[in-house]
Amino acid sequence: MRNSSTILVLTAAILCSASIAEAQPPDSLRARESEATKLDRGPLLLPNEAGGTEYWFVSTRSAAQHRLEKRGPLTVYRSSQGTLSAASLEELQSALTPGVPICIFVHGSFTGWNTQLRNAPQSSQWIRDACPGRPMHVIFFSWPSDGPYTQIFPVDLTVRAYRAEFNGFYLAQVVALCPQQSPVCLIGHSHGTRAVLAAGHLLGGGMVEGLVSPSASASTQPVRAVLMAAAVDHTWLNPGSRYGCALHRIEVMSLRSSGDFPLQFYPLSAPHSRPALAQVGFTNADRRAMGPLGYRAVELDVSELVGTSHAWRSYSGSPSIAAAVAPFALFLDNCPTSGLRESSRLIHPND
Repeated sequence: MRNSSTILVLTAAILCSASIAEAQPPDSLRARESEATKLDRGPLLLPNEAGGTEYWFVSTRSAAQHRLEKRGPLTVYRSSQGTLSAASLEELQSALTPGVPICIFVHGSFTGWNTQLRNAPQSSQWIRDACPGRPMHVIFFSWPSDGPYTQIFPVDLTVRAYRAEFNGFYLAQVVALCPQQSPVCLIGHSHGTRAVLAAGHLLGGGMVEGLVSPSASASTQPVRAVLMAAAVDHTWLNPGSRYGCALHRIEVMSLRSSGDFPLQFYPLSAPHSRPALAQVGFTNADRRAMGPLGYRAVELDVSELVGTSHAWRSYSGSPSIAAAVAPFALFLDNCPTSGLRESSRLIHPND
């Protein structure tokens, strides 16, 4: 029992350290974090801005994180020409051009608001560079995945795993705000993939923590999901499982990274956990369980590109991954889901 407890603590420590190491912002940004989250202050000049392209933030950091909790609404920010300013959901809606694809990025655990500000310009440009000149809207979904911490790693990890799932309810709301003519792709990383799949499950008619989505109706809006370093059980998309309704509503591309070191310990992170989807992919048993819905779940093997890393920058820093993901994420005609039913391998740039 003592050895099991030690392994569990070590597992959580590895997962936490991998994310926290990536999430540490420069000192100049720490002082700006509270400023950026206050609606009554003026625009904020963003560092590391590239290209001056417009993108949006929708934040749940002031919203309830439990269905019985009463807190504030979603907050919205607009980044344009390197300046971040307060906005509203109505302004976001009016800025989305019907028919133009929308990419919504969802970060993983232990990622602070200031870290997301730092990473957003590169992430936005990463997907744009893969399809130069292609019109698209980019939204960053920001959920409270950082502190306060208990300093008990297994507890901190579990809190964020369940919080990510709860935020799938807000993510489904954001998808519902998008024009029906615009295809939407949710791009999640690590625990952010839980929010993505929870949103898909809700939109497909499922329930999360006793909540259902009012948008789970006859909407025909195309919705896809890209899962990077997915910290979810490989069985959770199977019918009757945790997110078993998701494939009724969304198409999924999972990026397999079999060498992801932190995810090797994923089965120890909670009782009865299965290996992580990112590490083992969809098994033959999963495919049989999915039945005819299986064609809506595809895979790409990026193991040679990311190695043992779990960090977001290992994905967003790879033009090869962007080139493989962009056609799926932007619903290009030459990349139908039905044409990617089998696992594929990306070619390493040095091959």
